Amino acid sequence: DLLLTLGYDSDKPENLRRFRDIQPDAYYPVYGDAGARGYEAQSTGNLYARLERRGASLTYGDFVTQSAAGPRALGAFSRSLSGAAGHFEDHRMRVDAFTSRERSPHRVDELPGLGTSGPYALARAPVLENSERVEIVTRDRNQPGVVLRSAPRARFTDYELDARAGVILFKSPVPSVDAELNPVFVRVHYDLESGGEPFWVSGGEGRFKVHERLELGGSYVDDHSPGERGELRSAFAATRLGSHTTLLAEYAATRGAGRGRGDGARLELGHEGGRLQARLYGAVTDRAFFNPSAGFAAGRGEAGARLNARLAERSQLRGEALYSSDAGGDERRGGLLVALDQSLSRTLRGELGVRAGLEKLRGASAPPASLALHTRLQAQWAGRPELSGYAEYDQDVRDSRRTAALGGEFRFSARGRLYARHELASSLSSLYALDPGRRRLATTVGVDADMTGGAHLFSEYRLSDALSGRDAEAALGLRNAWRLADGTRVNLSFERVSPLLGSGAGPSTAASAAIERLEDERWKATSRLELRSGRMGDGALLTLAAAGRVDSAWTVLGRNLASLSTEHGRGRVRKERFQVGIAYRRPAAEAWDALGRYELRLDEVTGGATAPRVTAAGPGRRVAHVLSAHGTGRAFERLSASLGWAAKWAAQGGEGVRTASRAHWVDGRAGFELGRRWDAGVLASALFGEGFRSRRDGLGLELGRQLGDGVWLSAGWNRLGY
Repeated sequence: DLLLTLGYDSDKPENLRRFRDIQPDAYYPVYGDAGARGYEAQSTGNLYARLERRGASLTYGDFVTQSAAGPRALGAFSRSLSGAAGHFEDHRMRVDAFTSRERSPHRVDELPGLGTSGPYALARAPVLENSERVEIVTRDRNQPGVVLRSAPRARFTDYELDARAGVILFKSPVPSVDAELNPVFVRVHYDLESGGEPFWVSGGEGRFKVHERLELGGSYVDDHSPGERGELRSAFAATRLGSHTTLLAEYAATRGAGRGRGDGARLELGHEGGRLQARLYGAVTDRAFFNPSAGFAAGRGEAGARLNARLAERSQLRGEALYSSDAGGDERRGGLLVALDQSLSRTLRGELGVRAGLEKLRGASAPPASLALHTRLQAQWAGRPELSGYAEYDQDVRDSRRTAALGGEFRFSARGRLYARHELASSLSSLYALDPGRRRLATTVGVDADMTGGAHLFSEYRLSDALSGRDAEAALGLRNAWRLADGTRVNLSFERVSPLLGSGAGPSTAASAAIERLEDERWKATSRLELRSGRMGDGALLTLAAAGRVDSAWTVLGRNLASLSTEHGRGRVRKERFQVGIAYRRPAAEAWDALGRYELRLDEVTGGATAPRVTAAGPGRRVAHVLSAHGTGRAFERLSASLGWAAKWAAQGGEGVRTASRAHWVDGRAGFELGRRWDAGVLASALFGEGFRSRRDGLGLELGRQLGDGVWLSAGWNRLGY
């Protein structure tokens, strides 16, 4: 009942990518077979070891700490590390502990959604590869310090990261607001490449079921990261007060260099019954509290309550109360909604109620308290339960302040919907703080297809034994797409947010359209166009990709990504990535197999546009062509051989300076069978720079012998260095 996994490599390079998962765009983009590739021992260090027995495990290698789950919100600690980790779990308790000796500083960035797939530039670079953890975070429009939802994203499947430039590109647009106009952000935890002094990061968490209705636990983290050195302590309790009622309590404290001690507390009561659903929560954090992984912002007091009570078969009471303030009391906001929801017919529902709100800002003239009549009418198309629409209208009973909204949705599957909402509000801050001097006009249209756990999609991307499903989806796949009857997938989104008065941000518009064809077993293709326009600048992104099996031996894959962003009055940034991969494989015949690749990379900055990390300094143009090919096969009955060639041409210019470089690399190996039990080989290579004016050579020998059935031992020696 013991499972042991061991791996050791004495010559691993520094800054090796964490977890060492297969990069679909590294080496060759297509290999001509559908084999799934991976690493059993994922470690950036020389050693990987894992021992497992039932509910316990010990690991030395790369791992991810536990994120916010269950009763943990204030005490959540989310980070990928390399070191030792232990886990134990049975029916009554669970214990996790970890420790890591790191050199890479850690950062957390939260970037507002743009309504497009990107690119989204991180604040710092280069990033330690695979150290990042990406989430799509949705915050409450009425309580910006409260996270409503946090959805993790997977690398290659959902996004791609250029670690050198620190730029993320998603497989589907990230909206700036969701269907209810709550703001959406991209939150990224990542480590930076650094050769600084090593430091320790250690921690642990324990949970214990004192009783079948009561669970207690706590966590501790000691982080010595440069600039973020500190401790995080938390304690939590969860109890079931009844068959449908739960109570959660949590306390967390942080201590950091230069920040002092910060405290936070949270309480949540929930009830999920047949006739009553209710949630009551409150959280308080002081300004010194520092935990970017927490679900609540620092220096805030947040409270809320939501209630849905079924009064009769066709009637229910809906209530909502919110309170939000900063730690110093400079900002306070409160709101209350009470409404009666009544079914008027089989396809029509109505809602009538009262909405009240109050907002106070220190140093600003606060708008008067609002008391508005709230109405909502929701209709479902007769005979088409997947189609529905609604209209909302709130009118202050004392003056002209109002909000109005129209919306609808089409549910095309159990997990997918096409939605739209248009809203005009006399407010910039909250539905509960209407302001006659400020108005906001917002429109959003999009497709929301929840593909969480949708691993079955991989089989649809598989290319007739020539390309594995995971690799094909990473190269071609759309996310959150709408599937039509003929198998075509489309992804559409549109949003326009326009503060008409009282804001200097100006209107912004984003739109995207994508289409994907997967039905043909021999060819797969996708294309996507995204546009964004705003007061500060405009942007466009175009991606094209196709993969196909030409015949039983030839496979080809091509991709192109082009982006153009313009900063009004300053200049523009242009980026292009073009890649073609070719594979020739005939597994049934002892013939030659070959792989080929061509790649173009272009970065261009004109005027005074800001494109961090695109060029070495200021405006300019950088272009590179990379070409490589490898082949292997049997030349004669007892002779096998492999050959490789690669070349790179690069040029960079700007501000009157231009540089260019060229390099070629060739290598080869010949293997000779010396009877049934012995073989020998010779390896040679050469690197040419600046044409053929400089050269580095390599020469090596190897000898092998069969020790027994299925066991072959070989040794090699490099006579010349390279």
